[in-house]
Amino acid sequence: MQVHEEPVVTEQTFAVSRSELWDAITSPEKMQQWFFEDMESFEPTVGFQTRFTVDNEGTQYIHVWTVTQAETEKCVSYDWRYEGMEGNSNVTWEISDTPEGVCLKLTHKVLESFNQDDANFKRESCQDGWDYFIKQNLPSFLAG
Repeated sequence: MQVHEEPVVTEQTFAVSRSELWDAITSPEKMQQWFFEDMESFEPTVGFQTRFTVDNEGTQYIHVWTVTQAETEKCVSYDWRYEGMEGNSNVTWEISDTPEGVCLKLTHKVLESFNQDDANFKRESCQDGWDYFIKQNLPSFLAG
């Protein structure tokens, strides 16, 4: 992903309460079940930082997240970078009410360009990844 590209955006509506959705996207125990099982800690508190490693096809990606915004049951945002690699981004999760339930809108914006030699950092890979998490994993998790 590159700074000049539009942010990656994905949305999904869920027939759950705001508090259920908020817990799913901010509780480490729940996030481990549908998002990143290697993530050990997370707090929706501005300034909180977490770090965890994901192995993908023999490459170690050390995820570093720093919470930049948090408003309970409305919005959580964090900067997301990979230790030792170029690039930085911001991921914002926004919850709003709809007639069908609650809508989750995820916006992933690049702050510093990522290395395009790594296919995992291409825009298509990012969009596919978020669609997988938000439109497949999270709905399955919330459905029980």
